[in-house]
Amino acid sequence: MIEDNFKFDKETLKIQSVARNEMRRKINITLTIFGISFLSLLVLSRIFPSTGGFAVLLFLPLLFVNNWIQWRTLISHELKCPHCGQTLAKRANILVSPSPKCRHCGKVALASIQELIQYAQSEKG
Repeated sequence: MIEDNFKFDKETLKIQSVARNEMRRKINITLTIFGISFLSLLVLSRIFPSTGGFAVLLFLPLLFVNNWIQWRTLISHELKCPHCGQTLAKRANILVSPSPKCRHCGKVALASIQELIQYAQSEKG
């Protein structure tokens, strides 16, 4: 929930919408690759029972890749906090998922999904 009923301007929503769409596309591709790999490992574990443990190990890198994609998207689009103007991300941290709050001022810097959907609908209609 946005604090103090803060309204993001259209330019900020446009940039964040583009970044979120790119992030969603990359994560979908990653999930597809991991899903196919997981199914392949399951089939291999039926043929060669000693390879069954590798399917479980596949999900640990998935968490790190997901975080890395989120950080890289923030960095590549140079998203800035609408409150203090500071960059939201300067380096990727695969152990922690990005927060919607600015690490400098602590205020919400990323629009919610609902706000981005409303923005997309207002642009279409």
